[in-house]
Amino acid sequence: MGISWRSASLDNDDSVELSSKLLEYGRLGKPALVRRTKMHEDILGADYPLFVDKEADFIEKVEKVLQDEKLYIEAAETMFEASKYFTFTAAADRLKDFIWSFYKSPVKIVFAGHDLKFARMIMEYFEAHPNYEVKIDKWDSHAKHNEKHSRECVNWADIVFCEWGLGNAVWYSEHKKEHQRLIVRMHFQEKDLEFPRKMNIGNIDKIIVITPYMLEEFHRIFKNSTA
Repeated sequence: MGISWRSASLDNDDSVELSSKLLEYGRLGKPALVRRTKMHEDILGADYPLFVDKEADFIEKVEKVLQDEKLYIEAAETMFEASKYFTFTAAADRLKDFIWSFYKSPVKIVFAGHDLKFARMIMEYFEAHPNYEVKIDKWDSHAKHNEKHSRECVNWADIVFCEWGLGNAVWYSEHKKEHQRLIVRMHFQEKDLEFPRKMNIGNIDKIIVITPYMLEEFHRIFKNSTA
């Protein structure tokens, strides 16, 4: 079990300092002895069974929890559930809208490709998000496109997402600007075509593949590529 019974000068009803050790015990699924304060009651519940205020409480609760398996599990589960609120993931979820509010301009994303049906859900997410603007560079085929429109897109974008690693990925890997991020999602048919071997790999920030098998295939292609 964890011992987080601190001095009343540290743990009092006016304090907002939460012991990191208490959270660590919780993440490990351990019950902990802790002083009863308003903050601790808010986090663990007023009926948490291992609140201690005096030495006599401490001795009593230690003996009791080590002899009562049900009590031990109850306190451990309470600690574990309470600690979830303080994980990095949970903190990021709480703070992300506030953090994004500081950006003066939305992030500009271009989705480029001849067939965007598999990217539709991704595109709709960013189109609906107030912190992003989306443009579409719809190619006519694997290699044919309106180059004027593509140049307008690359001059506008912060991020370019190429759906399929075909002529779109080749073109954007050659025209991407230094401040931009280029993401290419590869499927299956590309492995037998010339396009992956023509990409400027050094200008691609991330390649996404759809299966572990395709990861191996494209690793082989790019490893042997002279691009």
